[in-house]
Amino acid sequence: MSLPFVILASENDPRVICFQQALQKQGLPEARFVSYLDFFDSVESLKEPLDQGCILRIESPGRDKNTHVKLLENGIAALKEAQKPFESEDSIHEAIEDQGKIIAPHQYYFGFTQAMLQVEALLERCSDVWVMNHPEDILLAFDKFRCQQHLKAHDISVPTPFEKVSSYQSLRQMMHDKKMPRVFIKLRHGSAASGIIALETNKKHIQIKTTIETVVNKQGKLVLYNTRKIQTSRDEVYIQRLIDTLCKMEVQVERWIPKAQVDGYNVDLRILMIAGKAQHKVLRMSHTPMTNLHLLNKRADADLLRKKMTTAAWDSLIDSCEKVASCFPKSLYIALDVVVSINLKHHFILEVNAFGDLLKGVTYNNLTPQEAEIIQLKNDHQYLAV
Repeated sequence: MSLPFVILASENDPRVICFQQALQKQGLPEARFVSYLDFFDSVESLKEPLDQGCILRIESPGRDKNTHVKLLENGIAALKEAQKPFESEDSIHEAIEDQGKIIAPHQYYFGFTQAMLQVEALLERCSDVWVMNHPEDILLAFDKFRCQQHLKAHDISVPTPFEKVSSYQSLRQMMHDKKMPRVFIKLRHGSAASGIIALETNKKHIQIKTTIETVVNKQGKLVLYNTRKIQTSRDEVYIQRLIDTLCKMEVQVERWIPKAQVDGYNVDLRILMIAGKAQHKVLRMSHTPMTNLHLLNKRADADLLRKKMTTAAWDSLIDSCEKVASCFPKSLYIALDVVVSINLKHHFILEVNAFGDLLKGVTYNNLTPQEAEIIQLKNDHQYLAV
């Protein structure tokens, strides 16, 4: 593997640190780093190393505040053209200083799309460049609705999705029509459990559990914030207002799958696919419907769940994961969130994560995720999209 690595990422991102450490451990030169901000200022910052020949690794923009602002700004023009609501530059700069505030994720996605299209255009003009995860696959994974439709079209089990939901009232009507009293509501372009609601109803009551905190601003608008402490509400007036606010940012709604349980915890799996094979696995454990690890939930060995399942059920789950990987043929690696039903017989693909290999302390064959990816490249280049 003679070509050097180049990383497109944000400054001080732990993902970059992990990959650089993996390169060093494999006796390879440090990757050349190109920041998103430099790329936004001039595509030449990326074009120059691509012209020289390299293996490109595209990382998540992460939590860098300045990169976040730039992506939101870049999304304005596309949303204007699509005649969709957007945050102005002034409101973006004001909102970004409000820690934890959920700021127009659909606008962020539109801005990120513009960046990925620019990268893709550069790749098409370069002859000696390989890419570990192609912009086309990244954008598909980042759009929950489009990704789920893509998986359904390939006969992969996903929680039953709803058509476009535009308001609380339309959601309740759909739930009634589908005889589905429990659903998950997610931001279509959200990540890290941002803006998630678990909604359950019966004839007399309604309840949500959510990662959202809210305040009412001076203009009387509901302002949404991310929180690690799961919030509960049974106030339907409030619930309606919250869901109507989320719908303006575009949502993905799907059937709530009762999760398998281990030691009294609700559990699901994060499974890293490398070169089409399931490798690093983490069991995520929670007393709430949300299992994301950054919400201070527990992590454990996936074998705790595997040993409760039949061999046939586990093998079927792994087969599904491999099938999902084949639906992203331009990516060396993707990470999947997989839920096993409470009866331990069925499984569903919840999410596809283009940047889901930051699994600290998790190894497979004594290799970190990044080391395993690099060794795969040493052994076989066929998994690098061109």
